[in-house]
Amino acid sequence: MNVKAFSRKIRGMGFVTAFQKLIGYEAVFTIAVRQKTDKDTIPETKSPFIGFDYSKQFWYADPLLFSHTDRECIFMEAFDREAGLGRIAFSENTENGWTVPKVIIEEKFHLSYPMIFQYKQEIYMMPETSTAETVTLYHCVKFPEKWEKQQTFLEGRRIVDIVVKDINKNEIQFVGSVCSPDNDLMTKFCSFSLKEEDGMFTASEELEFNRCQDYTWFSRCAGYPYFDL
Repeated sequence: MNVKAFSRKIRGMGFVTAFQKLIGYEAVFTIAVRQKTDKDTIPETKSPFIGFDYSKQFWYADPLLFSHTDRECIFMEAFDREAGLGRIAFSENTENGWTVPKVIIEEKFHLSYPMIFQYKQEIYMMPETSTAETVTLYHCVKFPEKWEKQQTFLEGRRIVDIVVKDINKNEIQFVGSVCSPDNDLMTKFCSFSLKEEDGMFTASEELEFNRCQDYTWFSRCAGYPYFDL
C-alpha cells in the first residue's frame, strides 16, 4: 500500500480508531431490544432483552428503530472489525425473531449513527460521515434494504450524532455535534437545516446557535428526541 492510499485509509477510519487498531486495542459494543407493552411509555417490562451477538466480522452499535409498511426494523452501525470501518446494517422483526443484521450501506470511510426519517412520503437517512468531513444524505429506493447516495452538504465539517429536530413543509431541521478542529473527541452542539425544492436540498447552518459554548467531552446527541406529554 502506498503512502497516499495508507493516508486515505487512516482518514476514513478516523485517527482514534486507527490508533486503537495500531496498538491492538478494540472496544466491542453490542445492542439489545425487548418488547414494549401498550401500557408502557418506556419499555420497563419483565420481557427479556434480545441481544445481537458480535462475531469475528462485526460488532453492533447505534440502534435506531423504524417501521414502514408494517415492517419493523432496527438500523444500526455494523463495525467491520477487519477494515476498522463502520457500515450501516438493518435487522427486521419477523415471526421467527430478529434477523441477522445485513449491511446495506458501505463506503470507504466510517459510517455510524443511522438517523432515519420520513419526508413527503419518502424515507431518508443521514448517518454519521464525519471522517469524510461532510454530511451525507441517502434516499431509500426500496425499504429497508436498498439505498442510494443523494447529496452531500457542509463539506469540511466533522459533524457527529445528527438528530432530526423538526420537519416542516419544505424544511428539515437538525441538531448535531461538531468536532473540535484539534480533538475529534471534543464537541459542541450545532444546528442546521435542509430546505427542499424540486427534490433537491440546500443546507444552511445556524451560525449563531450555541456559539458561546466551548468544546467539551460531553456535548453529544443520542437518538430521537423523547417527549413525555
